[in-house]
Amino acid sequence: MAAGRTIYIAGAGIAGMTLALALAKFGATVVVLERNPRVQEVGAGLQISPNARRVLNQLGLDKAITARSFEPQAIDVYPYRASRPVVSLELGAVMHQRYGVPYAVMHRADLADALYRACKRFAISTCCSASAASTRPARRTRAPAGRRAEGTCARRRPRTARRPALQGR
Repeated sequence: MAAGRTIYIAGAGIAGMTLALALAKFGATVVVLERNPRVQEVGAGLQISPNARRVLNQLGLDKAITARSFEPQAIDVYPYRASRPVVSLELGAVMHQRYGVPYAVMHRADLADALYRACKRFAISTCCSASAASTRPARRTRAPAGRRAEGTCARRRPRTARRPALQGR
């Protein structure tokens, strides 16, 4: 399906790089466009569910995630100003037993870095400081596929939210 096609992805965040890796594994040539001067991820930690972990493992990130993440045994849920948890959600061995892969927590920047390094191993092109003006060719061309992976804080998101969904041609 993707073999032999060039696919452009707008946004080199976690979603964009994950999509780029998946498409490259299916044989596509992938170009990731990022408006920032370098690929970076800001924010705090994130939780990686067993379903997400399975996908990331299939993309070849198992060792990188294992090295940079923590597998909590449980998560305690506290109500506001309480000294004791209302409930403790078991994870650890329960997740391994039930799903075959762990539940993990890690910093967003660590996951973004692991994805970026994996994309480099697949020779996925990443164009930083890209904008619509800088990536527009001198003559019009038609890209066979494009995907925006700009996240919820993207400047262009409100404008595209009003447009009808993209349709294949």
